[in-house]
Amino acid sequence: MTTAIQLPEGAPEEVITHALVRDVDLSPFGFQGTLALITLDNGHDHNRPNTFGPQSLMALDAAITDAASRKPAAIAITGKPFIFAAGADLSALAFLNKREQAVAIGKLGHDVFRRFDEIGIPTFAFINGLALGGGLEVGLHCNYRTLSATAFTALPEVF
Repeated sequence: MTTAIQLPEGAPEEVITHALVRDVDLSPFGFQGTLALITLDNGHDHNRPNTFGPQSLMALDAAITDAASRKPAAIAITGKPFIFAAGADLSALAFLNKREQAVAIGKLGHDVFRRFDEIGIPTFAFINGLALGGGLEVGLHCNYRTLSATAFTALPEVF
């Protein structure tokens, strides 16, 4: 998997969406083991949604590896309040000057998201708010998904 993608000079610095992992004990719910819960959060309120740029994708990839290493009964992913993920970080898009840069970022996203389907244990997406583009794609790669009553989902890149 690609580990470093260089954005062109002058591109804005990425607001990194961190992927925080914690264990949730399932015994109060009548199950054995734990759920490794990944929470997406860029540290800003709902006015700045979680997005996926190269560094954010690498953070999610590391979180999936961490979650799997805990040997949980399942892995789940959710977002900060009101926001699951708004998809690609478009802030640097205008600064890409080579086709290869865009292809590398897209491939990295697909490679990371695909891990939810290929990890070999049940995966869940708890879509708790806005899920656009790549945000919705994360959920679609999971084995199971739930949407809150206030969730808004779309694939704007295909109109």
